[in-house]
Amino acid sequence: MAIDLAPYEAPIKEAADKLEGDTGAADKAQTDLAALSQQLTEYGTRHRAEATSLQGNWVGDRGDLFGVKAKEHTQALDDAATWASHTAQTIGDATSLVKDAQQRCQALVTEFDADARTLVDAAANSRDPGAELQARAVIAGMSAKYAKEAADIVNAAKARLQDLMNGMSSTVPASAPPAGPLGSRVG
Repeated sequence: MAIDLAPYEAPIKEAADKLEGDTGAADKAQTDLAALSQQLTEYGTRHRAEATSLQGNWVGDRGDLFGVKAKEHTQALDDAATWASHTAQTIGDATSLVKDAQQRCQALVTEFDADARTLVDAAANSRDPGAELQARAVIAGMSAKYAKEAADIVNAAKARLQDLMNGMSSTVPASAPPAGPLGSRVG
């Protein structure tokens, strides 16, 4: 009677299944946020240049107010660009972490499968009537060992992901100014 390895692989795969996710969508989000960061940086640079050239048209208190508001908006663009860049980097780090953990868990399944098949083949070719029972016992022990290793990989990945999330201080740049008019050109 042949030994079915699927029940022994199940605990290892169960741990690895906790790493399932749409890494393709995460990669796209990272790419989109990196592009957004670059665009916001360009907008901030253009805004700074335009505001500087326009400020000469403003005089008195209104001119001063325009200068302050223009700097606030430029700073908000710069902060938003930095936030998008950091968020893109965090998503990239998280995606790489998950992919690495998935590969490590898959390597464990492959290694277990190869080792277990060696035992299955040895038991099948043995004349000892207890060889299959001995092989099953050893395979069960191996399964538990590999399942623990897979669970350790998953738990380490979860801890690292939590660290990455803790590094994300906010979803909105702190310097985002309230919306509203900048003033008028009346002197």
